[in-house]
Amino acid sequence: MKESAIIFGLGYNYFMSYGQLNEQYDIIALTDNNSEARNWAGSITLHIGREIILPDEILQKTFDKIIIVMGSAANVRKVREQLSDYGIPNHKIDTFTPLTVTPFLIDPMFYETNLTHEQKRKLFAENCETVTIEPNSKCNRRCWFCPNSVIDRNSTNIPMEWEVFCKIITELKEIGYNGIVSYSFYNEPLLDNDLEKKIEYVRNELPNTIQVVSTNGDCLTPKRMASLTASGLDDMIISVYNENNPDFEWTVEKAEAQVWKFINNLSLDVIYIQRTAQSVTAFAQRDGLNVRMQNHDMCYAAHNRGEILSDSLPFIKRTERTTFCMNSFVTMNVYYDGSVYSCGNMRNDFDPHKEFLIGNVADNSIFDIFQSESAQRFRKEFTYNPKQLPCRSCTMEADTFIYQFPTIPFRNRPRYTRKMRKED
Repeated sequence: MKESAIIFGLGYNYFMSYGQLNEQYDIIALTDNNSEARNWAGSITLHIGREIILPDEILQKTFDKIIIVMGSAANVRKVREQLSDYGIPNHKIDTFTPLTVTPFLIDPMFYETNLTHEQKRKLFAENCETVTIEPNSKCNRRCWFCPNSVIDRNSTNIPMEWEVFCKIITELKEIGYNGIVSYSFYNEPLLDNDLEKKIEYVRNELPNTIQVVSTNGDCLTPKRMASLTASGLDDMIISVYNENNPDFEWTVEKAEAQVWKFINNLSLDVIYIQRTAQSVTAFAQRDGLNVRMQNHDMCYAAHNRGEILSDSLPFIKRTERTTFCMNSFVTMNVYYDGSVYSCGNMRNDFDPHKEFLIGNVADNSIFDIFQSESAQRFRKEFTYNPKQLPCRSCTMEADTFIYQFPTIPFRNRPRYTRKMRKED
C-alpha cells in the first residue's frame, strides 16, 4: 500500500517528477508558498480533482509524509524550518531527489572483450535507454544551426527499408525492451508516409516502449496528430523555430508567442510552461498524446555538431570538452540506411565521420554493434581526456538521455539510484 503524501513545491522539478511521484505515493494534496504556483497548478488539466491547499492547511490533513520537491537546497532548508514551526516531526518530512542529479554508474562489462551473445543482450537491456531510428532521409528545412544547411537532405527522400526496420524491432523484442523508440535525427519524420505503419508495428511488438516523434511541426495538422495518436504514438517533441537567420534577436516573449501558435492551432491542453533566459518549453496534451514544444535561442543551444558547422557561426558555447558523455553508453543511433554511430552528432553522410561507424543493422545484430570493438574504442576515447574529433568542442550537456514528460513514470535502469534523503 502506498504512503499518503502531501507535495510541497509546484515548480519545474515537481512537474518533471510527476509520474514518479504518483507511482510511489498516494498524493492527497499539493501546496507551495508561491500563490502563483498554486493558482497555476489548480488551473491545468493535469490536476483536475486534486486538492491545492495553503501551506498552513497542511495541519488539517492526515498524511504519512510531506515530500519537498525543490531544486534549491536553500529552499528545501527553509521549507523544513517552516514545517518544523508547524510542529510536523522530522520523520514525516522527505525530499525528492530530481533525476538530473542522479549519478551515472558505468557497468564494468562495457570494457570487457569476448562477451557471449547473452552477456551482450543483458548489457544492452540494462543500459540502453533510447533507440533512435531515422525512418526517412529528407528534411524540408535548411536551418542555419543544423548540418543540413551544408549537407543536402532536401532533394530526395529515401525511406528506411521495411525489412531493416523490422529487424531492429524483432531484436529489441528478444529482450523485452521497454525504453524509448525515437523517430528523429536529421530528417523530418512527418515526411515518411509509412510513419504510422512503423509506430503501429512497434506498439504491437513492443507494447511497453515509449514512442516519440521529433518534428519541426511544419507538416503537423490536427488530423495528422490524431492519426499518429491512433497508431500508438506516446509523445511528440515539436522544435519551434523562429526566423532562419543567425542574426535574429531571440527573446522569451517572441519565443512564447510562437509556442502559443502551436498550442492554439492544435487545440492542446497546457500542463506546464517553463521559461528561462534562453528557452521556452511548454508541456501539453491532446487525446492522450503528450506534446513538448521547445523554442530555444539557438545561439546558446546549438553547437558545431561534431565540427561540421563553421566556427564563424554565432554559437555562444565554445569550449574544449573535458566532461564525461553518456551518449555511447545509453543510446543506439540508427540512420535511414541502417548505419549506426555512437553519437547522434556523427553523420552518416559526412566523410570525416565515416571512421566512427560502429556497424550496420542490416548486417549485424544491434547487440553485437552495441558492444563491437569500434564501440568500445570510442567509449574509451569519449570518456577520457583529451577529447578528439568529433567530441573536442562539443558543448552538449549529456547528463541523461531519458525523455522526460510530467505524466510518464521514470523507466529505471540498474545503474540509476533514486533515494529519499533526510537532510540536504
